[in-house]
Amino acid sequence: MLTHARARARDLLVATALASILLWSLTTPQPWWRTPAGALTAAGSLAGLVGTVLLLDSVWLTSRFPRWERVVGLGAMLDWHRRLAAAGLVLVTGHVVLTVLGHARREGRPVLPQTWDIVVGWPDMLAAAVSLALLWMVAFTSVRFARRRMRYEVWWAVHLYSYLALGLALLHQVSSGAAFGAEAWQHTVAGTLLGPRHQDEAAAVLRVLWVGAFAATLATVLWFRLVVPFVRSYRHDLRIDSVETVEGGAVNVALTGRKLHRLTVAGGQFAHFRFARRGLLWQAHPYSFAGLPDRSKLYLTVGGGGDYARAVAELAPGTKVYFEGPYGNLTARAATHGDLARPVLILVNGLGVTPVCSLLRDLPAQCRPVVIYRVREEQHALYLGELRRLTAEREGAVEVLAGSRDQHPITASQVETWVPDVASRHVYVCGSRGFVEQVRRAVLDLGVPRDRLTAEAFAW
Repeated sequence: MLTHARARARDLLVATALASILLWSLTTPQPWWRTPAGALTAAGSLAGLVGTVLLLDSVWLTSRFPRWERVVGLGAMLDWHRRLAAAGLVLVTGHVVLTVLGHARREGRPVLPQTWDIVVGWPDMLAAAVSLALLWMVAFTSVRFARRRMRYEVWWAVHLYSYLALGLALLHQVSSGAAFGAEAWQHTVAGTLLGPRHQDEAAAVLRVLWVGAFAATLATVLWFRLVVPFVRSYRHDLRIDSVETVEGGAVNVALTGRKLHRLTVAGGQFAHFRFARRGLLWQAHPYSFAGLPDRSKLYLTVGGGGDYARAVAELAPGTKVYFEGPYGNLTARAATHGDLARPVLILVNGLGVTPVCSLLRDLPAQCRPVVIYRVREEQHALYLGELRRLTAEREGAVEVLAGSRDQHPITASQVETWVPDVASRHVYVCGSRGFVEQVRRAVLDLGVPRDRLTAEAFAW
């Protein structure tokens, strides 16, 4: 069922790209293929149209749209966001290059002077150039080697410029886009079908729909990323109750609030938290729930080893906390759908153990869990006693792999040695991106169906 739902989601994304291709075919002057200049310009228009639609799709995927988040999972949505954004940026860049080459060929001019004339002479083209530069700046900060060298809050702030970039691009599209000007429809398929009398009305309707698509995307992001979290935070009034630094520099945070039992959190989920203190309020960081909420308390764990964790450790009781979520498909529902008795295998490293503890509390007593916990040093393993207690209550076992990834690689043969019946289990994996990818390859090679593999990677 989950695999089918994800396929339907992918189909919807493909449909938006196909719709943009159809729009291009109806509004591109014919016959565009007869001259090199016409072919280059037409190809540039197609690349720009499809690229913009993919960029809009990528922004929409960051909106945390609840129905998709529950079915597809936030991790998959963000993965698609990165892929679509990269493809969209390549196409938009191709649009610029092909359009300039096409006009230079038509005018018989060198490329650089033609580029300058387009940027400074065409309506809103300077805004479009700034838009492309901003998109490339955002893309550069998303490359792994650059992202590792940036603080999370800097990376997040830079990404806000993508919204400005799309807004600047919209100005150029509406004022200069061939599809939105009635005078350009005279030699198009759409113009022939509509006739001269209705070309103005059709172009106006198309402009409204195009601007509406941008507005709807922005409204969806603002609603689910700003309005809904603010309302939930106000309703539950989360505040710091206590903080405690544990082994490895991690910080356990206990929160109090109103009607926390009504907060729909499943074991294994996480949320983005903001702490109302100077220097922290504008930083939204994802943290897993260390325990399910009761009527008055909620627990989470902040990873150690950084300035942010040390700042959280110094927060005073009563500090206001804002949150966005909960998110995540690392829940009991994934394994128990249709088969309450299916055994589970859980592989985890680092702070991935935090959601695993709350997940185990939600799993049925007959799940017989096997937990493989990779940690650098066993004495620094978080919640190890709790993990062993929860698995023992469910007739399971915990295997601790103390050491480096080179000492304990996750391979198909090794997993089969630990858990011979792995192919019959539902597999959960939670931890760093590299660890998750290792496990994914290993268990799929052992015959675990994709719809019985639930993964959550700790990455931004």
